[in-house]
Amino acid sequence: MKTLYFSILMLFGSALYSQSYTDCAGNSEDLMDVLATGKPVLIASKGFDCSICVSQAPSVGQWASNNPQVRVWGAMTFAFNAGATPNCNQTNTWISTHGWQDVFTFIDASRDYFMSGTPRYHVYDPVSGQEIYDGFSFTQASQAALGVASGVGLEEELSSSISIRDNNILLSNVNRPLDWKLLDLTGKTLSNGKANPIEGSFQISSLGIRSGIYLLLLDGIAHKIILP
Repeated sequence: MKTLYFSILMLFGSALYSQSYTDCAGNSEDLMDVLATGKPVLIASKGFDCSICVSQAPSVGQWASNNPQVRVWGAMTFAFNAGATPNCNQTNTWISTHGWQDVFTFIDASRDYFMSGTPRYHVYDPVSGQEIYDGFSFTQASQAALGVASGVGLEEELSSSISIRDNNILLSNVNRPLDWKLLDLTGKTLSNGKANPIEGSFQISSLGIRSGIYLLLLDGIAHKIILP
């Protein structure tokens, strides 16, 4: 029988995690330090000269205000002028215009988060320390960040044990029916249903699901699991 392992350690091996940034008000934040507080970090790479970035900016600022359990960073750059560096006047105007008071907004002078176009979003998990989303969808990025926000992970309120057996997720010591949902880290539902345990156990098929980190919601309580 394979064992289902829970991720309980912060992995800070990558040099990226030691990078610090300073905003135009002189405030500095370090990615590793923020993750150590238990908050996921959602980084929005935004271009001042990117029309989509501008149109989406107010919703990003509002989302950051509404979800303090996630730390949102704004890495400001130019999308179409790689040789130019933004200045603090542009950054401060962006913050006040788009309501980014709850976003840690800094000039990404070295274009660390630019990759290949803006807007681009990166999400880091506070438990594993790994990047769990890298793409252009704010909806998917925000769902991934909420999925690993503080309180998600090693809760055992239902006093159930979880293991893997023959391509099934086995729930043991379950003493009542419960709703379950299996999600990937973008928030996509892979399967769901209602568990009606027989003699205290219930199986959820993991057949066809590749190895990786997933969220298993049991009556709304999220359990972060790693499928081998």
